[in-house]
Amino acid sequence: MASNTADEPRGYCSAGVEMTTTGDTAVVQMAEVAPVANGTTIIFTDLSYQVQLADGADKTLLTAISGSFSPGKLTALMGPSGSGKTTLLDVLSGRKNQGTVTGSVLYNGEHCRLASVC
Repeated sequence: MASNTADEPRGYCSAGVEMTTTGDTAVVQMAEVAPVANGTTIIFTDLSYQVQLADGADKTLLTAISGSFSPGKLTALMGPSGSGKTTLLDVLSGRKNQGTVTGSVLYNGEHCRLASVC
C-alpha cells in the first residue's frame, strides 16, 4: 500500500495512487485491480447531509463532499473516527431516510433518488 513520505506534500501518494482530501476524510483511488464486465460508476458532487437534533437545532454531518467510485478500481475511504466515512456510504447507498441530502449523485451517469438507489 502506498503511503506518504516525509518529503511528499499532504494529499499525495506515490505508486500511481490518486488521493482527494476533504477536511479530515480522504478518498483514495487505487490502480486497476481486474477487468470488470459489469459494474456501477458512482460520481458524487457537493454532497451534504444535515439532520435535525431533538432540541430542534440543525447539525451538518457532511459538507460539500465530492468523489467517485469506479468499477475495477479499489477505493479506500480513510479518516479518523467521527469524520463521516460511514455517513457518506450510508447516504450514497440510500440508507439514510431522515435529514436533508443536497448535491448531485450519478449512478452510471444517471440521477437517482437517494432514498431508493437504482
